[in-house]
Amino acid sequence: TSHITQATSEQLVLLDPIKSIYVAPHDFGWFVYVPDDIEPDTPPDLVKVFEYARRNKCSWIKFDCDAAVDEELPVYEWN
Repeated sequence: TSHITQATSEQLVLLDPIKSIYVAPHDFGWFVYVPDDIEPDTPPDLVKVFEYARRNKCSWIKFDCDAAVDEELPVYEWN
């Protein structure tokens, strides 16, 4: 979850107002479908993760608060 900002995480929790993004919550984060087309209102931090996922041929991302940090992605501090 450190690869997205706290503000983006709050949008994922509410499933709003990010349109056309499929999110399935789990106990420690979310599963997020990597869309074929990224909407213009998608937060920039999430766009970077989607682009990374596409380069690695991933259809889903599992955001987990206990997962390892990937060196290729930015890391954001949460309050």
